[in-house]
Amino acid sequence: MSRLTLLLALLASVAAQPVLAADAGALAKAFGARPGAWSMRLSPAGAHVSYLAPNGPRGTAVVVADIATGEAKVAFSVPDNAIAPQWCHWKTETRLICSFYAVSSVNGEKLGYTRLIAINSDGSKMQIIGQRPNERSLAVAQSSGSIIDWLPDDAAHVLMQTDVPETDNAGSIITGKKSGLSVQMIDINNGRTSIVEQPKRNAAAYDTDNHGNVRFMGATESRDGYVQDNIDYFYRTKTGKDWIRAGSSNLSGFGELDFVGFDDSGDYLLALKKVNGRKALYKLSTDGNGRQDLILEHPQVDIDGVLRIGKYDRPVAATYTIDGDEYDYFDADLLKLSRALTKALPGHPGVTIDDENWDGTKKLVYAGTDLDPGHFYLFDTVSHKLGELAARRPQVADLTLAKVEPVRFKAHDGVEIPGYMTLPPGAAVKNRPAIIMPHGGPGARDQWGFDWLAQYFAQLGYVVLQPNFRGSTGYGEAWYAQNGFKSWAVSIGDINDGARWLAAQGIADPKRIAIFGWSYGGYAALQANVVDSGLYKAAIAVAPVTDLAAFKSHAINFTNSKIVDAMVGSGPHVVAGSPASNAAAIKVPVLLFHGDRDLNVDIEQSQSMDSALTRAGVKHAFITYKGLDHQLDDSDVRADMLKRSADWLAAAMGAP
Repeated sequence: MSRLTLLLALLASVAAQPVLAADAGALAKAFGARPGAWSMRLSPAGAHVSYLAPNGPRGTAVVVADIATGEAKVAFSVPDNAIAPQWCHWKTETRLICSFYAVSSVNGEKLGYTRLIAINSDGSKMQIIGQRPNERSLAVAQSSGSIIDWLPDDAAHVLMQTDVPETDNAGSIITGKKSGLSVQMIDINNGRTSIVEQPKRNAAAYDTDNHGNVRFMGATESRDGYVQDNIDYFYRTKTGKDWIRAGSSNLSGFGELDFVGFDDSGDYLLALKKVNGRKALYKLSTDGNGRQDLILEHPQVDIDGVLRIGKYDRPVAATYTIDGDEYDYFDADLLKLSRALTKALPGHPGVTIDDENWDGTKKLVYAGTDLDPGHFYLFDTVSHKLGELAARRPQVADLTLAKVEPVRFKAHDGVEIPGYMTLPPGAAVKNRPAIIMPHGGPGARDQWGFDWLAQYFAQLGYVVLQPNFRGSTGYGEAWYAQNGFKSWAVSIGDINDGARWLAAQGIADPKRIAIFGWSYGGYAALQANVVDSGLYKAAIAVAPVTDLAAFKSHAINFTNSKIVDAMVGSGPHVVAGSPASNAAAIKVPVLLFHGDRDLNVDIEQSQSMDSALTRAGVKHAFITYKGLDHQLDDSDVRADMLKRSADWLAAAMGAP
């Protein structure tokens, strides 16, 4: 199979441009550019792929490509992010269902909206499916619902869970006498609905056995309009209609139990359960006898979930992360294929089998390393040929990228902290300027591989350390330590110990260490300077939480307020752990970035920090990006953010 060109040049912003390594502005454009292709899916017959691609700096296009000819056409595009495609999946060989997202304002409150739209692969016959906007119901206006079964043997329908408010009865057979989460059969060609599961007020989620049968439900308790911090799980037997309780868990913490769908037989539910303080994968019998069997546990890390592919969304592997993504395949043929592809591809990258066509003869493969942002491939199991479909980040193809090394360092209490160190290409790793880059979350972790932020700063000559401090997920309940807000003192202590370790090893110049973070990482970048005002020379925070009490108060307007309150907690740590309340302790120049349509962390958090730094007389700058949310998903804006950050660091610490 020859190399498959998907004509990404249709979209001018995708074209790769040569970059001079010494030019920080050109590097910022290259690394700040949005990926050239993402969310790629294989059609049922395996003749086409769909994917998302940039349309200008912040617009997005839905592209469909013929694999045999390499011809690519735009099925749908928007020039900006007013309504942005999130993903597209194939329903039939000629029809897609795509999710679109937008942010709007109601009574001064920013709200996110999702819509599901069925569309032919040539862009024709667009049809909204699921619940439609309704002036009397904000709940319906916000979400169309979500697909819980694609019903691949029924070309005209899908099963969706949709929220039914008390006032809604327009365009549906639902009378409005009942409200809550329902399951409906949706016609993808005309949008017509029929009820499958009556609305239940406390239902939070439904799922099927991937063969059209609704057999799983999660239920939460609400009081005074607020969802409580717990969820109960129920299942049905193959032949029964009654709900049988399977267990419960909390929503704000580490979690005792989390279901990840049915096995391919429908005889078992797959679930993540806590074993020896870490999440392990179990199968729970659905015949009512309560039997539970361990499938996989790992002595170091949590099991994250299962990989599903194919016509019936079959589970093919357990997934977990040590340094990179790991797959424990249930399917011996897929294990053999994965190993063979890793061995055959340049650089021996980690391989993910992202998708397969319905007869299993063609596999959509993604592979990448720290030195390669990744490529999409198609493997034909009949001809045993592999063809490249697209590069994820063609803009940096001509650059020598930075090597990423897994490291471990000791915190002040002797605990070893894992992390990743990105080294400047070709530079001696001694007495370098350095950046500590804590991850977002706090319920997240970093892993080995390509990271556009770390790679940019490494290209400029900085060593970048990304610590998986206590409070990170993936390492078990003890490591999670109640999360990085409740246990901020431990998390921030680990982050600062990483900076000290770099200096003690002679890797970093102790007089030229800065800290950069996004979201929770931005919070950590600020709070790290509250805790130790002499450690860093500059701080950069993108979309940071800065006031924990205000963060909780903002959630009062939403149904998840109790969950946010439980996550942050109450007590002296709330004020002591809020950078905006302790700005006078910060002694380094601070650069803040925030989008004014951020739903994850309201821009008021950065505005409060800006005011607090002004009152404290701390040198700082605050950059607001109009019309953007938490991700700042705009190539020009990201390039601007990177270049401003580089200039800020150089002014504080000298040229790298």
